[in-house]
Amino acid sequence: MNREDLSNSIYMRLKSLESASANQQYLFKELSRQGITRKKARHILNQTFNIISKALQSGEDVIIPGFGRFYPRLKWARKGRDPRTGKAIILPPRRIIKFRCSSRLKEKLNRNQKS
Repeated sequence: MNREDLSNSIYMRLKSLESASANQQYLFKELSRQGITRKKARHILNQTFNIISKALQSGEDVIIPGFGRFYPRLKWARKGRDPRTGKAIILPPRRIIKFRCSSRLKEKLNRNQKS
């Protein structure tokens, strides 16, 4: 699933809200839910990814309840080998992002495997 698939999924789930609220009159207009466009769904997804990226770049953990936790880690310098030449090299230290799945998501995944 790529970014476009995710934004289409958001659009498909939220566009149905428009027809449900069109049949009802609300006392307060703020309570009536409006559907969204594909462009707005794409914008919401991009902004969400930007917020997550900035938090990880600043060294913060990102926890999404029911899904998992993304957290930055330092990978120390180490010995490596150039695959083309076979020559030994030193790989510089770098930051990586790790992911730990939530227990609820693990249960859902394993429940589907048993069926």
